[in-house]
Amino acid sequence: MRVNLPLLAFVGNKNKEAIHGVSIRPILTLFIACICLFAPAYGTTYTVAVDDGADLKAKVEASMTDDIVEVPEGTYLISTEIAWPNQNGITLRAQAGANSTNVIISASATDLTRFASLNYSISLSIQNLTIQNFGGTNWANDGGVFYFNANATLNLQSCVLSGNGVDSINRNGGCFYKSDTGGRVNAQNVIFQDNNAYNGGVSYFGSHAWTNCLVISNSASSGNVAWGGTNVWTNCSISGNNMTTALIYSNSSTNKVTVNNTILAGKLLAGGIYVGFAFQNCLIQGDSVSNYTVSVNVGNISSNALFTDSKLHVGPNSAAIDGGSFSVWNANSGNVMSDFDGNPRTTCNLIDIGAYQTNYSVTSMNGQIFGSLARPLNIASVGGLIEVITSNVLLSRQLQWPNIDNITLRAGAGYNSSNCIISASATNLTRFASLNYGVSLSIQNVTLQNFGGTAWANDGGVFYFND
Repeated sequence: MRVNLPLLAFVGNKNKEAIHGVSIRPILTLFIACICLFAPAYGTTYTVAVDDGADLKAKVEASMTDDIVEVPEGTYLISTEIAWPNQNGITLRAQAGANSTNVIISASATDLTRFASLNYSISLSIQNLTIQNFGGTNWANDGGVFYFNANATLNLQSCVLSGNGVDSINRNGGCFYKSDTGGRVNAQNVIFQDNNAYNGGVSYFGSHAWTNCLVISNSASSGNVAWGGTNVWTNCSISGNNMTTALIYSNSSTNKVTVNNTILAGKLLAGGIYVGFAFQNCLIQGDSVSNYTVSVNVGNISSNALFTDSKLHVGPNSAAIDGGSFSVWNANSGNVMSDFDGNPRTTCNLIDIGAYQTNYSVTSMNGQIFGSLARPLNIASVGGLIEVITSNVLLSRQLQWPNIDNITLRAGAGYNSSNCIISASATNLTRFASLNYGVSLSIQNVTLQNFGGTAWANDGGVFYFND
């Protein structure tokens, strides 16, 4: 905004109320009005009384545009649902120093109430909280946690939604209910666990974009995770859900699903209509995208994810490591820079499938440790020396040898071809490396075994020379 200082110099001077006969009072009034109109508005921050669910509900319902409601460490029992106000930009979050492990919002009894109804087309944010035990298996309503009566946009970050549900006989949306594909849930680093419904263990219709999320042990008669709607899942880890029921149910061409760089364990789809469904660079355990007629099936792997714990971390030989698409991540991640654990989301311009970016000790180069063979290759310079510093490396996809001269791959100190073994993770799966450039390379003191296979319909079981 430009300020005309000579004009303002006359303000308050009784003898000079006009310039060349023109009154400045209307101009000054308009100037002040513009300042008031365009000045930024800032909300107020309120703190909830410790362990007082009624105060939490009251403060949210009384909030105005851009207000922040902070919740200290404690447990907050809610007996009637929050009617989220018709105000944009309200944030409900854990107080500084607290998080979803120690800020718990829960229904005061089972089969009693949902958490909140969203009756207006506004945006809201909820951060660093656990929301649990709302609705119930005998609660005869839809939307165990949120009921969308309008096209609201809900932003969830670093939250846990656990143990919520609705009547398992005929009610829908263990966490989210929307009667159509409107409304939106943006979830980043969220755990959806142990939620249930008749249709849609987590979501029923609506529009969803989930990134770096864990989806564990949810159940429904159809659609353990999602029933209909528009769903975009990027770098999520999904497992432990009802293995006899599909993760996604779709019986209409209005439903759209895009799954990127995601681990999917269990039966994938049911309902029969998958027009516009896209699966890109996913790891599928227990099923295959090829079993369904979808629009996009690119770069997907059917493999055991090799989970190491209940939070779906994967082991050092998992096919998830480096298996994601860097370009797909950039196009869909919304500039998220870290994984679920807070570690850098990409390594050497490579990305893992799932919610985590692993960092095991597999290779070393110039004193730096890498979690795979591909990572140092991706950044090596002329004359680079890459050493394998573990005894057993499994590959689920071929290495793309770079256009760099004189790279050496060899066993590290204490290893040799008898105890440094590089193998395909399964028979008839992949070759070791594709050599696409006219470069010189050396491989020393390692064993390369079990690549290709008698049913592998490609040339070059270990190396393919493209140049």
